[in-house]
Amino acid sequence: MTRVTHAGLPQTSLLAADQPSTLLRSQSLPASRAETAAQQARLTDRLVSLQRSSHSGVQQELQHLLAQSWLYQRTQQQSSHGSDFAALRRQQLAGIRGGEQIASQYGLHFAQEGVSPRAADLRQGSKIALRHPLDTDYVRVKPSTAQLDRCLALYHARGGQDDDNIIFVNSRHAAKQIVKQLCRDGKAPEHFTTTADYLNQHLTPLQPGLFALYLQDGLAIEDGQSYCEHFGGAPSLYATSGTDSGPVASDHAVDNIQLLQQLKPQQDGSVSAALRAIPTDHAMSALAGTAAALIDSLVATLEEKGLDQRHRHNPLLASGLQALHAVADSMPALSRNSGQFINAYNILMEEMQVCLSASRPYTLHDFHQAAASTGGHHLLPPALRQDSEVRLFSSGMAALSTGLNLCRKLAGSSKVDDLLKPSGEKIASYYETDIIRDYPQQASLLSRARTSLKAGLQMPRLSGGAFSATLHDSIPSQKGHRPDITVDTLVGAINSKLAAASRFSKPMVVMLDTTLEQRGEVDSLLHQLAKPLQQGKLRLILCKSLQKYANLGCGKAMGGTVALASVNDQAAQRARQSLQLAERDVNWMAGNEAQLLTHLLRQHEREFDLADHAKQNLDFVTRTCFHGMAGHAQFDAHDPAMPYAVLLRDDQSYHTLHLTHQSGEVKVDVGMAAYIDHNYVNPRAGFGYADTTISSAPLNGQTASRLFIGQESHAELTEAFYLAGRMMQQPHCQWGWPQARQLIDALVNEGLRQHPMASNRPSTLAQKLNHIGRQELPASTSAQPGMLAQRQQQETDQRSGFTLNKITSVINLLGSFTRKLSGPESWQRGPDRQLLDELLPPLIQSGLPGVSSLGRSSIMALHTFLCRADMISEDPAKQQAGLQRLLDASDRLPGLPQQVDGLLAIPEPVFAAADKATKEHVINTLLLPADMPTRLSVIGNLLARGKHQLAEHCLTAAEQSLDRGALKPETFSQTSTPGQIATLGQQERLDYLRQLAARRQP
Repeated sequence: MTRVTHAGLPQTSLLAADQPSTLLRSQSLPASRAETAAQQARLTDRLVSLQRSSHSGVQQELQHLLAQSWLYQRTQQQSSHGSDFAALRRQQLAGIRGGEQIASQYGLHFAQEGVSPRAADLRQGSKIALRHPLDTDYVRVKPSTAQLDRCLALYHARGGQDDDNIIFVNSRHAAKQIVKQLCRDGKAPEHFTTTADYLNQHLTPLQPGLFALYLQDGLAIEDGQSYCEHFGGAPSLYATSGTDSGPVASDHAVDNIQLLQQLKPQQDGSVSAALRAIPTDHAMSALAGTAAALIDSLVATLEEKGLDQRHRHNPLLASGLQALHAVADSMPALSRNSGQFINAYNILMEEMQVCLSASRPYTLHDFHQAAASTGGHHLLPPALRQDSEVRLFSSGMAALSTGLNLCRKLAGSSKVDDLLKPSGEKIASYYETDIIRDYPQQASLLSRARTSLKAGLQMPRLSGGAFSATLHDSIPSQKGHRPDITVDTLVGAINSKLAAASRFSKPMVVMLDTTLEQRGEVDSLLHQLAKPLQQGKLRLILCKSLQKYANLGCGKAMGGTVALASVNDQAAQRARQSLQLAERDVNWMAGNEAQLLTHLLRQHEREFDLADHAKQNLDFVTRTCFHGMAGHAQFDAHDPAMPYAVLLRDDQSYHTLHLTHQSGEVKVDVGMAAYIDHNYVNPRAGFGYADTTISSAPLNGQTASRLFIGQESHAELTEAFYLAGRMMQQPHCQWGWPQARQLIDALVNEGLRQHPMASNRPSTLAQKLNHIGRQELPASTSAQPGMLAQRQQQETDQRSGFTLNKITSVINLLGSFTRKLSGPESWQRGPDRQLLDELLPPLIQSGLPGVSSLGRSSIMALHTFLCRADMISEDPAKQQAGLQRLLDASDRLPGLPQQVDGLLAIPEPVFAAADKATKEHVINTLLLPADMPTRLSVIGNLLARGKHQLAEHCLTAAEQSLDRGALKPETFSQTSTPGQIATLGQQERLDYLRQLAARRQP
């Protein structure tokens, strides 16, 4: 039997679902194998017939994938039930003649999400998966095996044979840096003459952005690969994913002028206007404003450049515009769930990439114009602005390594030093800058000058020194009382060095990493240093990685920039010419990702909006969870100017998790890292994404976990970090459900102290929780009519207490251990089960006001686990009680992404023994809210498990719904042109939201 894993159900629950007890197996077996086979065949035939009649092909699936706001969850359900959305989208785009290359690039990210579905089942199960065969942890550092295989295939196609001595690079510029550094290491091959000659013989172009560099004996391949990483030489995923597909054939059935008209912000009910209407203190406001700006800019750019007319009948552009409109239209109603909103934003970026790749509106000149408005270059005096274009490179490390070489050349020194604060403490550089700065160099001009002086020759002009620093260190080292680095600190350090270097005639050169910046910092820096720059005493080389906040949270487009701020003397002219030649060799603009990169850079002010909101979120997490008081841990380091913090890993500290169930006791030692819930916090290389991520980083010689806070709501951040903040401070102790109950009781009492109940009559725990939760929600003050606006106002971060979110943090983290460490058959009774029965039902009955969708899903997953425990017991009454509790909870918390998976938790004999009303309740609550493809997927899984009677009831209900057209997402996806993804009317959407809200009232 093929075993299928379903997001939303714990692994142990699925195993139990596949392996019921002996008693239940005997009850579910038909009279004979022949009857079983006949029943399986009959039901399978009906399923196939239903699949055909529901038009579930690629085109029909995509018509309701992402079609509307409230259908997002149905799309997600399809994604978690075997319909890979990105694969379907690639299939659709590849079906358009000339769209093969763009199709092959759909879903590419330079750093994939680092959590496997099993490690974070609820996080993954509540989102639409964007998978790609070339996915990698981080492409610059660790290309995937699939990508390397693709590179080798292209190399072999060009006649290449010696695989062992080949490394793949993105440009001649990168190859030149690698070969030069290997020669400096003393590893030049025999008969080596010049780098240019070597590259002419041993560098093979495979396709734009991809070269094979052959390293002869004597050139170390491992060192070459290391240099490739640190010089930013790794090929882009876009360069290896596909080949040029040729022109796209026109299709007069599509009209992109009309599609662009629908996206214009001036249109009534435009998608960008709806995104901008999200309240400014709502967690998703900054991201929504960014999405709106990018959409409006796309429309304006295509019209201004006349590309709307040139590509009027381009079906590839039409496909992207239609999907982009559908996704953007869905986002306002997803604002209550940051995971889904961010997921939709990422899909919006995929469709933006399709549109930009299909139309290619930007040139290198457009990039230069967009980059010129960043980093204060436009504020420089005219004499300094002359020929000071910001040059484009393949990545941040490519920019830093190029800038470092330029710094050495301009200063005439192989040594690049740190700038020092007045205290004598060094101003940090990005840690990988330190690595490449320490690579062996040729003898410096200064040392050669000293040698000449000793020989009695005239000494040439000496240098004012070469230095490197960063605006903000990505690994903070302070406790957070003040920023590690400020503009004033940098200016003071530079002025101090200038004063000390005044006797030298050559300018001082400083390479500054501006990857992390606050609004206006670079402007202020250049303004304060304008005088020494104009006097020719100082040269600044400004380098920036565009893979961080400049990527506006999407993680799709790599790139870096280098700019020289200096008087335009002969040395500066030569330096600018070398930058121009290097930019030409890199030729990053030839790739499709540079189109998106330029588009993002044109909205660079949004970078600061996203970073500002993330900083506010870090401040909230610090105040709420890691404040270092009343039993809470404190961040080991964080920079209040930037949205990240560091927690040192103490591998010696651990707690003993103690669970007691009917089979006995389970004791497990858990380290501090276990309290970071990966359903909320995504392990991912790099930073600057829209969601909160965690990665490893060195801090003062120790291994640390580095948190980069994202755009989530305060409610979600509380659920993610509250228990972690408490437990990481505790010494070794025993921890389990009794201790959790004590903590929850204390939280409830504190909530009631802050918000006393008016009545003196005894109240149930559910009533207390509902009262506290509602009192802590902000009053709706929105002037906008409609339920959506009122709800968004209640979801703003203007809240207090977060009591239910703290309780959710406690229950969900301990609940995840409960589900993963033992099967449901162990939880039919016992001391901890009794505690859970006292806690979970009241929590669910309260309606969980203010708790996030992910928090609700986690609680529901634990509740389903316990219901499953009851349904596999040998007591028929307990079996039916477990089924009823599952249905009651599903009614109380409707619309959760994994709700349909509740069907898979129901044993066949339990469903068979239920009365007619209960069976109808099962179908109406668990099956019918799902769309047709998801229903079909679940029915297929029921058949695979031999649950014939439950499958037959589901089939009958699905067939009847198909006949009457009730609650079918397909009927809302009406198309006026082939392939168009239609939108649900505003009134229909609001009607649905009203129904949903009415069901959530306590």
